Amino acid sequence: MARPPRLSRRGLLRTVGTTTALAACKPPKAHEAAPPEDVEVLGPEPIPVTFLLDGRRVRAKVPVQRTLQVCLQEDLGCTAPKAPCDRGACGGCLVRLDGVAVPSCTMLAADADGRCVDTAAHPDPPPLLAALRRAFVAHDAAQCGYCTAGMITAAWDLLDRAPEPAALDEAAVRRAMAGNLCRCGTHRAVVRAILDVAGRKETW
Repeated sequence: MARPPRLSRRGLLRTVGTTTALAACKPPKAHEAAPPEDVEVLGPEPIPVTFLLDGRRVRAKVPVQRTLQVCLQEDLGCTAPKAPCDRGACGGCLVRLDGVAVPSCTMLAADADGRCVDTAAHPDPPPLLAALRRAFVAHDAAQCGYCTAGMITAAWDLLDRAPEPAALDEAAVRRAMAGNLCRCGTHRAVVRAILDVAGRKETW
């Protein structure tokens, strides 16, 4: 009785590789060709977005992959939020989205559609934001200015959402601002400016 042919290691690898390649070439099933009807497909062409920016309604047509930070700077001319790290790790791109501070370099512009975006460059600032701006100047908390808008936005978010701003101490402010980095080393002045405003809530 004849023995079955032996399969060498090279032959085995060739067989496995051929099988894998053929499987990859298999056409998709009919039910995989189209997304469910209740799923909105965006792109690849630019899409329209509309939202409130610092109290005014703005519109832009942007690529689906464009971040909010790039949309603000390149499409809408708002240069306050910077992108020093471009990965949400330094705080320089912070904006307030529906009243909560978020890194604009890590979210898509499309996700801001129909929402409210506020920046440190608000042309008609709320009293708290105006007070923080003045305090940053008075305490020399801005050096080159590249991180300043993010610092002010983080401070604005902190004081606006704190139950008792006057009860904040230096340690609490440092913890809250730990995600905002400054190459010029103005962190101490930033803390002093925030504590100054926190202790004068009656002025805002």
